[in-house]
Amino acid sequence: MNKIIQLIEFIDIRYADPISAMDLTNDYLLFGTMLGATKYYNINQKKLIRLSDVQDEFISGVKIYQNNFYICIGDVKINQYNIDNEQEMRTADIETDNYQDEDDHKKKCDNCLTMLNNNYLIRTYINFPDKKDKEKEGDQEDKNDGLTEFSIKNIIDNNNDNEVVRKIKMSNYSVPFDFDGKNYIFIDFISENNRTFNVYEITEDPNLQEMKISFGIEQFNNEKIGHISHLKIIKDDLLFIVRDYNICEIRNFQFEIKKQLNIKASEILAFELLYNDNNNDNDKENDKEDDNENNINNGNDKNEENENEENNDNKDKEKELLYIILLDLDYNLYLYNYKEDKNELLLNLDKDDINIDKDIRGQGFFLFNYPYYIKMTNKYIAISTDYGCILLQYNSS
Repeated sequence: MNKIIQLIEFIDIRYADPISAMDLTNDYLLFGTMLGATKYYNINQKKLIRLSDVQDEFISGVKIYQNNFYICIGDVKINQYNIDNEQEMRTADIETDNYQDEDDHKKKCDNCLTMLNNNYLIRTYINFPDKKDKEKEGDQEDKNDGLTEFSIKNIIDNNNDNEVVRKIKMSNYSVPFDFDGKNYIFIDFISENNRTFNVYEITEDPNLQEMKISFGIEQFNNEKIGHISHLKIIKDDLLFIVRDYNICEIRNFQFEIKKQLNIKASEILAFELLYNDNNNDNDKENDKEDDNENNINNGNDKNEENENEENNDNKDKEKELLYIILLDLDYNLYLYNYKEDKNELLLNLDKDDINIDKDIRGQGFFLFNYPYYIKMTNKYIAISTDYGCILLQYNSS
């Protein structure tokens, strides 16, 4: 199916201040940067609004939900902006960590990896070895003896007490990839030729925490896996994985291949999964996430748990992956039809005429090796680049 694509706006950013988080609906584009700048673009009014120029820490995540912007600032706090009246934007600090003092904050912050997936802010405090540990020439196993603390908070819930803290066995060689409200996935890079794939299930009872799945993947079923650059939970126990930079696959939690995707691309920089319930405000997805929250919140009785589990099962059956949009290093934008196993080239950002200034094009879009982001609704596509954000509109023809 051919698409007609046109440029809505190119929103520039400061040099060497890359976009670190982005969200998109049919009404607004919201993004934040590494130095703490936050801006949003009103698509209907074609107006750019600046919320902040700088923050104490980088913008670790942004979320548009109903009439609110949620902006995560490092591992410290979340600002909530109400956008009912743009002339009188209201902000509320809905979370502040109770660090003992700034020294305590700095110690934890230096070792903290923060990411926002769906509605969940996840902060992982990796136990990096201290000087005494570094002086030892012990085995890798010795370095993994300690437990790593991580916390999960649903940012949409204004209850400051909804944060869940768990401790699991991780190391400074562990790389978190995704969390869907129930399953926390990370890979341990134990050595150059030794990696383990781990799925940790979050339960209500902190005393019943255990690893759901953990096994080596270096030579899985006599198959060389190679570098894993992207991994995302689709639903249930299915994963979308990009390995060796451009091989796209659907695997289950046991890492068995369920589908090899017919995607011909160079190195994949960013992607977005599009479901049959994607819409303007992602209300159905948010309802699903709210139900998933029952997996990590305390105090629900058995009847409520059973009812929520039944609702989740029904919604999972309804939720279906339709498309995957991908951006590669050669500036190609692809739309992959999951059902039909067809990959369509929508656009080449360098060669096709989309009215972006030639001076900007001449500098290149993806030369700084930043993390890049792509978001898509049923009308718009937003892409982060080295110099700003490209907002496109598309229509089927």
